[in-house]
Amino acid sequence: MLSSSFRFKNALCIRSRVAACWNTTAANAARQVHPISQLSLDLGNQLKVEHNTLAAFNLFKKEVYDVSQNLNDPRFTLQRSFGLNSVLKQLLQASKADLTSSKGSADSNAQLPPNPYEILTVMCQHGLARDLHFQVVFEHLVASNAPQDILGLWVKYLETLTENPRAITYGSHHENNLALASIGYLMLRDKAPHLSELAQILNIGDTPEKIQMSRLRYLIDTLQMDPAVRKIAKNSYSLLLLDFVRTCRPEFEKQLKGLDLVQDVQSLFQNLSTASRLSEQPLSGDIIAAFMIKFTQLKKPQQAIQCFNLIKQTGKVDLSTQNALLVAVANIPVFGRDVREQKAKRIEAVWNTYFTNSSDPIETSSYIALVRALGESRNFQQLQQLWINEIPSALKAEQKLTEEYLLFQSFRKNFSLEGIKGQLPEKIGSLELANQVLRKMTEERLPEAEIDQFYKQQFTDPDAPLKPDSTTLALKMYFNSLYTKDPEFQFFKSISKSKNDVGTSTEIFKKFTEICPEIDTVRSVFKEIETPLGAKKYGYMITAESKAGNIDACEEVFKKFVKETRDMNTITRSILDPIIEAVCEQSIKEKSTALLEKMLVYATFAKKAQKSLTYQAASKVTHTLAQVSKALSGKFTSSEADTIAKLLQDVYAVRNFTPSQRNVDILVQNKVALPKASK
Repeated sequence: MLSSSFRFKNALCIRSRVAACWNTTAANAARQVHPISQLSLDLGNQLKVEHNTLAAFNLFKKEVYDVSQNLNDPRFTLQRSFGLNSVLKQLLQASKADLTSSKGSADSNAQLPPNPYEILTVMCQHGLARDLHFQVVFEHLVASNAPQDILGLWVKYLETLTENPRAITYGSHHENNLALASIGYLMLRDKAPHLSELAQILNIGDTPEKIQMSRLRYLIDTLQMDPAVRKIAKNSYSLLLLDFVRTCRPEFEKQLKGLDLVQDVQSLFQNLSTASRLSEQPLSGDIIAAFMIKFTQLKKPQQAIQCFNLIKQTGKVDLSTQNALLVAVANIPVFGRDVREQKAKRIEAVWNTYFTNSSDPIETSSYIALVRALGESRNFQQLQQLWINEIPSALKAEQKLTEEYLLFQSFRKNFSLEGIKGQLPEKIGSLELANQVLRKMTEERLPEAEIDQFYKQQFTDPDAPLKPDSTTLALKMYFNSLYTKDPEFQFFKSISKSKNDVGTSTEIFKKFTEICPEIDTVRSVFKEIETPLGAKKYGYMITAESKAGNIDACEEVFKKFVKETRDMNTITRSILDPIIEAVCEQSIKEKSTALLEKMLVYATFAKKAQKSLTYQAASKVTHTLAQVSKALSGKFTSSEADTIAKLLQDVYAVRNFTPSQRNVDILVQNKVALPKASK
């Protein structure tokens, strides 16, 4: 037997040897930093500590050459690396900022900072240039009013993509570059734009539909650009848009459907109307109808009516605009009592004017519009009577009409899927109806096997009639979470989607927040995708927290994004509008002035980040101030009155924005002073 003393000393000896071995290994690991990671650290320190772009560029040129000569493992090449993406973007942005500040410098002997294009050229030589780096240089050239250089850079960008397909990263940088090159084309003076010519320059040949017109317009509006050049680009854009609508109508309507903000749709319509007037080429009824439908979907039916009035003035009202008018009038707000009855009378008036008194037989599309109008205005009894007594039996056999009727049956109180199961087609043609059925199956907690069978039959089987959209995938993700027994369940993995596909995952998350009633579940989904950072997904999370009544949580989400983003340009309306709306909603709910100061703080933040409030934020602020002043009968302290005055000044400073007359009347009635611009 060994003595206890010997065993103790032996244990100490073993422990010492293990500790020494561990420390040596850890020290070696600490020393073995990958050369690319070390270069990233060195460049980052040079930019943060020294604030010297030229020194950082010189360091980059020296060290990147050394690294390229010493990468012996073929699995690790500069072309394949991503470790320098972020710091090189910072270097380009610092160069761009230094060049701007040096223009106003009085020191003629000061050494000029490197040009972003010069830095990008070195990056291309070593296979390190990515789409996000090109975007910084494109934006620099736009600000420098260099359209020919922009088009030259586009050629270099295409060459880079050919040499290194990894140059396209996650996010929307590639789409932005396509739009920025298009802006270069639109900046050319004395040159009328042609879609076919631009498609050839962009190397997209016979697929001009790849040009995202709304993204192009947004960048023209927001990029740093000489005012005179911006005017040229805007005028050219309007003509290009008209050409796009006539050449690629299905794609245009698809892009229009994808817009979420009223301001974007309104700007698009204004651009198109201007080009139509200048070229003396009137817009067709189906294009006007597409805008009417979109405005109605965005809860702006009055603007849909304005679109209708424009075509009415030309005397070219057609069936598509008449159908769109039915749905628009059904969604115009009604105040007071008998809301449904008043909406029903409006629908009836339009129906009698354009359909009942017409000598032509009523088409299926018009009955579909009438069903939607009655359904969206919640006149379910009249909808039932219409179906039973007025729609011809021959038309009821048409699947599109039947599906529209069944869709709005599902919104009735105490509705159960059992009531329409026998009427559902085996293969549903309406994506909206299929999604609604899927949602009801989940809400009613039908057996998992039954939901799976329906999903496969409608969406994934070889002969399935539909392709799942973001709503479908959000529903699938939700019912997967309800039925899973996996303690380590991952939401996006359950639908075979990656969080790194930022656009897709963000859109699915948006729909998930609208579907899922449990805020804790929404938080779990958000936790999976909160990186990489994105203003839209954080904005959707703020909206979800606001809907749950958690204003403090809204602010925490906003603060986290602002803290972690390194680029002020990423703090966009996608996150600013939701935080402003959240504070506004809480103010209306509390009927209190307690949050006025916070409202002003976020409005001021929005002005600094995006130059002004958006239409949506300005409208919400005005409505909130009207409701609070009404609740308090206009009795404010001098400090509160000052804050309200500043907020209204911000609202009236928004270009081309007109506050709701109803809100203005409420403010005036409660003796709230309006800015002079309102007179």
